[in-house]
Amino acid sequence: MSKQSFSLWRTINAVDMAISVTALTILVIIVSIQVFCRYVLQNSLDWTEELARYLSIWSVMFGCSYAMKTDSHLEMTILRSLAGPRLRKFIHAFACLMCLLFCLIMLYASMQSIENIRWSEQLTPAMQIPAWIIWMAMPVGMGLMGIQAVIRIIHILRGDNAETFDPDQAAASL
Repeated sequence: MSKQSFSLWRTINAVDMAISVTALTILVIIVSIQVFCRYVLQNSLDWTEELARYLSIWSVMFGCSYAMKTDSHLEMTILRSLAGPRLRKFIHAFACLMCLLFCLIMLYASMQSIENIRWSEQLTPAMQIPAWIIWMAMPVGMGLMGIQAVIRIIHILRGDNAETFDPDQAAASL
């Protein structure tokens, strides 16, 4: 991977984390406004619940990509902990491969759903924005997570130490 593409990958990772954190921050603010309006002003806003739901979806999808990058997803490690060092590496790579397969299946299925939603010109109930925009969180998040899984698999098989694994450096060496 060239220095230019490595710089691009670092930018993508930074945007990935920024979108997740920003969406979560706005979510907290929107929910706080809704609570204030509902219980203090005795008047609920129509759009806040819907926006909070959509921000939560986008935050989770980008957060999943970041969790794959940092190897932070929940996992059952009993097989890895019982295996020797060589087998442990392949079990970890197999788990990442299964995650990649899941990402590819979800990417395909979500693109099919988005195509149908765009064709139907469906709008969200309260905010009246095109529903396909909200659904784009799935293919974008799954695509980024799949890329992170590929990088992780390659470096697990190369023998990179999990404790010192630097995903940014790993992307640079591809």
